[in-house]
Amino acid sequence: MQLQPSNEAPVSPAPQSAAGVSGDRPVFEEVLPGTYLLKVPFGPVWTGIALVRGEKNVLIDSSHLEPEKFLLPALADLGLAPGDIAWLLNTHVHGDHIGGHHALHETHGVKVATLDSAAGALRDPVAVAIRVRTRFPRNSPPPQSYLKGVVADRRLAEGELLEGRFSVIAAPGHDDDCLVWIDAATRTAFTGDSLQGNGTPTQGIGFYRDLPAYRATLAKLARRVEAGEIENLVCGHFYDGIGDVIRGREAVAAALRYSAERVELYGEKIAECVASGVPVEEEPVSIARRLIEEVGCGMPEKLFLALHTVSEHLREAAAKTTAAKPGASGPALQEQSRSRATATRAATLRDAGDPWWIGVRTAQEFLGLADKTILHAGPPIEFERMCAGHRRGMVSACLFEGWAKTESEAVRLLESGQVRCEAACDYATNGSGYGIVTRSVPLLIVEDRETGGRAGVFPAEGRFGGGFCGWGVYSREIADNLAWMRDSLFPPISAVLEGEGGFPMRELFAEARRMGDELHSSQKAIDPLFTRAIVPFALKCANAADLLSYFASTNRFTHNFGQAASRALLLGLEARGERGFLTAAGGNGVEYGVKFAGSPEWHVAPAPMIEGPYLVPGAKRENQLPWLGDSSIVECRGWGGSIRPINPAHGAPGSGPTINGGMMDKNGGWMGAGSTRMPEACFASA
Repeated sequence: MQLQPSNEAPVSPAPQSAAGVSGDRPVFEEVLPGTYLLKVPFGPVWTGIALVRGEKNVLIDSSHLEPEKFLLPALADLGLAPGDIAWLLNTHVHGDHIGGHHALHETHGVKVATLDSAAGALRDPVAVAIRVRTRFPRNSPPPQSYLKGVVADRRLAEGELLEGRFSVIAAPGHDDDCLVWIDAATRTAFTGDSLQGNGTPTQGIGFYRDLPAYRATLAKLARRVEAGEIENLVCGHFYDGIGDVIRGREAVAAALRYSAERVELYGEKIAECVASGVPVEEEPVSIARRLIEEVGCGMPEKLFLALHTVSEHLREAAAKTTAAKPGASGPALQEQSRSRATATRAATLRDAGDPWWIGVRTAQEFLGLADKTILHAGPPIEFERMCAGHRRGMVSACLFEGWAKTESEAVRLLESGQVRCEAACDYATNGSGYGIVTRSVPLLIVEDRETGGRAGVFPAEGRFGGGFCGWGVYSREIADNLAWMRDSLFPPISAVLEGEGGFPMRELFAEARRMGDELHSSQKAIDPLFTRAIVPFALKCANAADLLSYFASTNRFTHNFGQAASRALLLGLEARGERGFLTAAGGNGVEYGVKFAGSPEWHVAPAPMIEGPYLVPGAKRENQLPWLGDSSIVECRGWGGSIRPINPAHGAPGSGPTINGGMMDKNGGWMGAGSTRMPEACFASA
């Protein structure tokens, strides 16, 4: 359905409703047959929890409060307990919509379902909060650091049915992880905040972080209405101009038109502000205030949400101005290809960031990694398509975690799908080499204090080198060593780091570069610099001798810290809304893939071969795997091959960024180091 201009308001909404209140607490109100809405107080407005009753009862969203406050009493009014809820869904991962998810899932045993692409955000709601609340620091409240993530029990593909009744579609715009759930039985769409109308009083205007995506979502929903799939809407708040519960196909269509018209009105008003001389500040407060005064629904105390919207329109206007300049033509508005532009952006990040080592946690603790889940390097790939070495690594993981007692048993688990294989870079980590991470693997946690980003990367395994995580090799001795590192070696220094506020690494990396390290395949300077600097921290530990022995004897152990520092920087920049760079880049021995800031999508091409000298006796080219590992994350921030290729004559075609890396043997282990390029096809498909 086209979003045609409309002068009429879609509905005549009442003010924030007092209906659905019993005494001093809210109760579920039946707003459509079998569909109930609980309006949980949220400052001057409310946030909604929807309940759909049937053979399987379903909750949609959980508000910002623990369920004991309002949700559980309201369920009890209907004769329901948490055990009567089959599924808990989410419309997006903002604190006022998923604040009760963790308690409902972990304490009360309610199963959680979400869209597959939104599962990562649901695991780490603090990262989402940082993304929204740190882009405009002078006008934002602090991120909700108390939020706890949830590992979904069911991850659906778009359009896949849950209980034969509920389907989910991606609806980005308001934020990247927004979803709309559609109840096929009543043709009701639960939109959360995906449909903004003219906003709420706490926003001032409609709030969206991605203007093109928001427009596309409105058009997507309009097509669903035209097809007869949607006849009613239940929103997450009361929105100015459209209300909260919208009944009937015509009213729904009008609400979508109204929301689309407000977008264009905002753009016109912002252009008028700029033309009249209203200053365009780094945090465009003056324009936001003028816009809210002219067309908004109330001046909020903090302007950060409106600033996101205003900034999106300013960015769109700037892009149009650039496109209109003489000499611009076709899709190539810049002389550089996208790959060259990405490499140029990476170079600007070479000195950025302020990385601190803040502790060691298991993947279960830091990532929320679920049981019987294995992370691997590179873009997603099915077990059946993996190269032989990667398949062996998956088997090793099953043995390491005790999910299987024999290799054949592990293969059956993997082939049946009882053990999931996922890309490490779909989490706040990355994996060099084979990149094997399971829930009990220890991760070095690095926080970038310039951007707020955090990432965790597995450590080098001492005398075993890449060992289990990096090389995918399993033996009882290797497993015992990694368990010892997790349970004995790192806990004392992790406690010291927490007590001291962390270990700063920015100057160490800078000095190492001045001394000649490119910080991918060369750590000759950074290893001893780090070891000397960590001594005062290690001496506060009862196992100081073991710690210092590890740092002094483990070759290139700082490579893992460099990867974590790079990933934390890039994730932090992405969370602040910055774009134009890669947040992930790596290969799985079959395909190489990259991810661009602001998008969860992988862009893949055949993995390239690394060209360089073999440094292991007996190494042969026929045993070399194509690119394997996520360590090119350091090139994404201007280190590694972008500083100095190991093999300048690598001869890889195209203009993709040069990347250094280790050559991996298909039989396991490391063969040497060299250089290649990120495949140009990854950028062409973006």
